[in-house]
Amino acid sequence: MESAVDIYGKLLIAVFSFIAPSMTLLMGLFGTGITIYRKKNEDFLRQSEDLLTNTSSLPGTSNENKISFIRDRIKNLDLIKKEMERDNNLLSPKRQVKRIFMPLLLSTILLIVYYYINEEHLKALVFIRIDHLSLFLSFCLLFYAIGVLWQIFCKIIEVKNFGEIGNKREMLVI
Repeated sequence: MESAVDIYGKLLIAVFSFIAPSMTLLMGLFGTGITIYRKKNEDFLRQSEDLLTNTSSLPGTSNENKISFIRDRIKNLDLIKKEMERDNNLLSPKRQVKRIFMPLLLSTILLIVYYYINEEHLKALVFIRIDHLSLFLSFCLLFYAIGVLWQIFCKIIEVKNFGEIGNKREMLVI
């Protein structure tokens, strides 16, 4: 058990000291892609709102059909807004640094608590298995941080592709 916890501690330190900072630094490399991506989202949202306000092109002649069609468009517009807010949050470096490093810091603190409680003279004083609880919570927080890193990694790849497309368009215009 102790060797597994030691390996886990080394993995946690590796993620905390190398992988997480490198992922957050990658976000700054694709500034043009991020601006193109955000502009595309804003244009798409504006077009969706224009479609919603344009009631003359609604299918059907009855008011019930028009009302149901408008409700469907409003639901779709709300989903689009939520997705765009999520994308903008994923592209915010300050927010992502908090989302990555707070769980990693808490995970490290909980691992230190595990080691501290697991010493022989403290083991007899603790009736509840706080050491196992702190180790379990540390695992959960590490896997949450890895999930956040994966989300950021996928979004960086998507933004990088938008940046490459934008650079190709600029080269064609020149």
